[in-house]
Amino acid sequence: MPDKISFNSIKVRVDQSKNMQAAKEQIIKLGFKTASIGEKIDQMNRIFNIAQIVLLIFGAIALIVASIGMF
Repeated sequence: MPDKISFNSIKVRVDQSKNMQAAKEQIIKLGFKTASIGEKIDQMNRIFNIAQIVLLIFGAIALIVASIGMF
C-alpha cells in the first residue's frame, strides 16, 4: 500500500471569473503550474493570426508578381 498519493493534474473551478486570477496566483505560490482554457484559446488565436499574416504576405507577393508578368 503506497504511503503517498500522487496526482498528475487537478481541476480547480472558481465561482466567478473575476476570482480566477487570484486563484491562479495562489496555486502558483504553492509551487504548481497552472493553465486555463481561456489562455489556450488566446494562444491558438495568436497562432492563427500569425498564419493569416503569413498567407496575406504570400498572396500579396503572388499578386505583385502576376501584375509584373502581365506587363
